Amino acid sequence: MVGIDGLPITKNPPSQLRPNLGYFSNISDSSVFIISSYYGKPKPEDSYKYLSDFVNEICVLINDGVMYNNIHVKHHLKALIYDAPPKSFALNLKGHTGKKSCIRCHTIGSFGNNRIYFPQINAPLRTHDEFRLYSDSDFHCGKTILLDIPKFDVISSVPFDYMHCILIGVTKKLLMFWTGGIKQHNQNLPKN
Repeated sequence: MVGIDGLPITKNPPSQLRPNLGYFSNISDSSVFIISSYYGKPKPEDSYKYLSDFVNEICVLINDGVMYNNIHVKHHLKALIYDAPPKSFALNLKGHTGKKSCIRCHTIGSFGNNRIYFPQINAPLRTHDEFRLYSDSDFHCGKTILLDIPKFDVISSVPFDYMHCILIGVTKKLLMFWTGGIKQHNQNLPKN
């Protein structure tokens, strides 16, 4: 499992650290370890350059494996875990506020109440093979180096961001709706 995110280090001048962290999900006492990190004033501009060393190394681990205590160990990348902005950067997709930004299906978002929402619940699903062809120009912003990883399905192995989608997204909106923070309506909770 590999997770990539960024965090601000200083505000003046602005700088940030973007660690790539991993852990082995099939080892019970596995600790999180640093795979690589990026430090700089601006965010990385090119996902190919940013991820190329990681992709090259993971390809060797998957294809060739390593010897450990005279045992040949092969690796499998189970998931890449990103929050929404780094996911769109790494996969070179429209951002999470785009009308065609869902990585799982072909739904088209609508704009209302100052936000994008996705009303269609039966949209056709995306596939890894379709993603590989870059067939949807409204979804893709360019090519991604992550497709070079062998035996890795970009669609099913990049999960949704639970924190932003559920906790900050739905839960926050429900709490604001119930308490009248968004708009006054007749479903508000009582004030007392």
